[in-house]
Amino acid sequence: MGEGRLAAGLRVTHKELTRLLDAVGEALDGRMLTREQLATEVARLTGSPELGDKLRESWGALLKPAAALGRLCFAPNDGQQVRFTRPDTWLGGWRERDPDEALLEVFRRFLAASGPVTREDVTRWWGVPSAAQVQRRIERLGEEVTVVEVDGTRAYLLAAHAKGLAGAAPSRSVRLLPAFDQYVVTATKQADHLTPGPFKARIFRPQGWLSPVLLVGGRMDGTWRQEAKGRRLHVTIEPFATLPAWARRAAEGEAERLADWNGAELELDWAGR
Repeated sequence: MGEGRLAAGLRVTHKELTRLLDAVGEALDGRMLTREQLATEVARLTGSPELGDKLRESWGALLKPAAALGRLCFAPNDGQQVRFTRPDTWLGGWRERDPDEALLEVFRRFLAASGPVTREDVTRWWGVPSAAQVQRRIERLGEEVTVVEVDGTRAYLLAAHAKGLAGAAPSRSVRLLPAFDQYVVTATKQADHLTPGPFKARIFRPQGWLSPVLLVGGRMDGTWRQEAKGRRLHVTIEPFATLPAWARRAAEGEAERLADWNGAELELDWAGR
């Protein structure tokens, strides 16, 4: 999307967008700020309270282009408040990359983490308008990428990972994934193959909400939720089908680990089955 269309979509002029993004970079230079603090600082630097208010809008749409330009990233939270900083002044060792090469590296890492994936999976994850753009990037990687077939569907995988994947044994890993976990986001189009039945709607809910998932051997076998009650953490796990004993024990271990991380005493419930 061009900068003019981006600005129009965000309901600011191109000039206002440039001023705002420059101010975000200046405000976060060597600093960690909450969104409210960042909005206040941007209003001061631009002399425009209206531009500061744009950063306070609920979805934070103007944070996205700032992050894409390398002027903003997440910093450690301040208690319950999310904070932001500028990656080049925080990470150290920062250097600019060629944009085309950087995109290919992101694609490599996506394939490494999520492959095998279809072109449609990548198109949705990347937010590009057509699968043709994805195909061009696949072709640029050449022999680094190999084609595989998954249940009759053509998919792509890093060639370096193909041999290990073919010889891999079924996993017995069990995880309590948080809401909007990247594994679940990427699996949106393949959810029917990754649940033990017609349970997609219990994970991928209306208005874009994604439930926390009980992952068993890579399959989304249930959902879970948590509620803090003073010094106790109440965790409820709701499997979609009867779990083997080893998976239940492992899920209970995950809940214990979560409670320990929160410095809380665990209260665990199994809902449904």
